[in-house]
Amino acid sequence: MNFNLLTHLPAVALVKAAQNIDLDADPEEGTAGKMAEAMDAFNRAEKRAKDAEKETLKAIAELEELEARIKNLTADPERDDSILEKLRANFNDAVTMAENATRRSAREFSKLKNAAIEAESLGLVMSSVDLEENTP
Repeated sequence: MNFNLLTHLPAVALVKAAQNIDLDADPEEGTAGKMAEAMDAFNRAEKRAKDAEKETLKAIAELEELEARIKNLTADPERDDSILEKLRANFNDAVTMAENATRRSAREFSKLKNAAIEAESLGLVMSSVDLEENTP
């Protein structure tokens, strides 16, 4: 078999074959780049909003549990008042944590809403989030 194909190829093919091809994954430019950036920003904002919502729900559940324990202990005539005071202190801390988590959740939801509006202004359809509903 004759593998000397170079003699049969035109000069243009040889020049094209000898050129370096840039395979780097450069950021996209133009409208496609803006759309990709908007989608990435939306995805990051959505993750942060979901994490903040989980944190809020966890803080509220802890608050409700402490409230129930305080109520049960208060109803017990043979209660240990030192335990009741510790529960009340924990309850106050839990209230602060729940308030902070709720504020963070609201901030993250607002950022998510802004990211969705930005993405939609570029023609992307963001259907995974209900922008009319907020956190608990």
